[in-house]
Amino acid sequence: MSAAKCEVESFTSETNFWSIRKGNARMGVIQLNDGKLCLVSPIASIPKETFDEYTVSHLLAPNHYHNKSLSEYVARYPGAQICSSTRSKERLEKITGLAFKPLTAVKKKLPNGFAFIEPKGLKTGEIWIKFPLDRRAGWFVVDAFSGRKMTSTKNECNEPEILKTFPSYGIADRAVYKQWAFTQIKKDKPTLIIPCHGSMIGSTSLPAQLEKLLNAI
Repeated sequence: MSAAKCEVESFTSETNFWSIRKGNARMGVIQLNDGKLCLVSPIASIPKETFDEYTVSHLLAPNHYHNKSLSEYVARYPGAQICSSTRSKERLEKITGLAFKPLTAVKKKLPNGFAFIEPKGLKTGEIWIKFPLDRRAGWFVVDAFSGRKMTSTKNECNEPEILKTFPSYGIADRAVYKQWAFTQIKKDKPTLIIPCHGSMIGSTSLPAQLEKLLNAI
């Protein structure tokens, strides 16, 4: 991949997952088990040559807010399937005028150890991506968690944050969401979160930090 005018973040050659950051925003890239790419929450104006080595087969809107660049990518990759959660599909189609396939269109092509996580109790149809990382678990999240603002020299931190707008605009039922999130944290025990907003968050104490944030909502 070319990193022209953006930064491609690679984790290990075995992950089949990259993220690309531009400014304080980030998109995800999954290399599917057929070698093609699924672009998650595509960012506007990423140079076309960034993906010239690959075929882009899927575009994923991970909630109904992250849709503003989809038309650009549909024009660039007219054969790609556009996917979303069932919960966000109706609003996304109304806003964008595009037709969205269900997650099953891409789920069966995920690499080993990957999974789509669909939080309960949210109003935005948000999707997280779980991926393996050196025998640990990593999460790519959208608006539920964030990192500190990135700088030109630093894009990592060790403490998660919650976007100020998320409790009001993202959560439909706080009790349901918090109970679901506590269970998912205990199940996955993530030590790395790659958010769409802000620095990546890596820490062995990340599960406890996430629980503390949730308790404060």
